[in-house]
Amino acid sequence: MLCWCRRMKTYTSEKRVERNGRLVAYAGETMLEDEAKRRGLISEKATDKSQKKAPSKG
Repeated sequence: MLCWCRRMKTYTSEKRVERNGRLVAYAGETMLEDEAKRRGLISEKATDKSQKKAPSKG
């Protein structure tokens, strides 16, 4: 049986992010995409684009 967390998409912050003097994410922090959206690190549009598959060749 697979753990539910293996099916969830994750996001890793490439750099330290601060807003209004508060830490939003530290460099290398990994979280679920839902958490990244809540923190404002990614938008709905960005995740929609990543879910679309590229057209297959052939």
